[in-house]
Amino acid sequence: QLFLPLLEADACIVTPGKRLAREITESWVRYCETDSPVIATPRVTTVDSWLEQAWFRAVEAGQLPAARLLTQQQDLAVWQQLIRDDLGERIGFSLINPKAAAQHAQAAWNKLMMHNGAGLKDLWSAFQYDDDCQVFSDWARQYSARLSELGALSRYGAYQQLLKLPVTERPPVGLWTVPDLPPLTRKALDHLV
Repeated sequence: QLFLPLLEADACIVTPGKRLAREITESWVRYCETDSPVIATPRVTTVDSWLEQAWFRAVEAGQLPAARLLTQQQDLAVWQQLIRDDLGERIGFSLINPKAAAQHAQAAWNKLMMHNGAGLKDLWSAFQYDDDCQVFSDWARQYSARLSELGALSRYGAYQQLLKLPVTERPPVGLWTVPDLPPLTRKALDHLV
């Protein structure tokens, strides 16, 4: 009922996760079943999907440079490949499970970037005091270089680009958010809506 006016106006509803998006959609369908045998699908999506679509639209409109936005799996494959290559050259460092290390490195990088780690002055100097941290910082630099070589972006890179877009009109969007969105996600969302 909270979003009923927006749904009736065909506005987009943005939620933090898929479960709430499904619940809103199912609620809309139940509401409409009483009046009509034909039900228009409501525009309900997650924050990340909405921001990614905003990024794609901006690229297609020529407002942002063309790049390949990596899926989570493609991004993980980049991490796995660079760790595999690095282990072949690194002396005195080994891993029992390189695939798990890639997943942890990807998660650490994403968390660091989505929580403004890139904005920290002299970020990588803090990673020099421990061997494992040093290895991670080496991987992170290799990862950034590899994305540049590929002409690709992670979700973090796309959100950073969205923050640079001039916003001329604000779309009709209903937001159902919780305060625990990562800071970069929140900033991109606030910038566009």
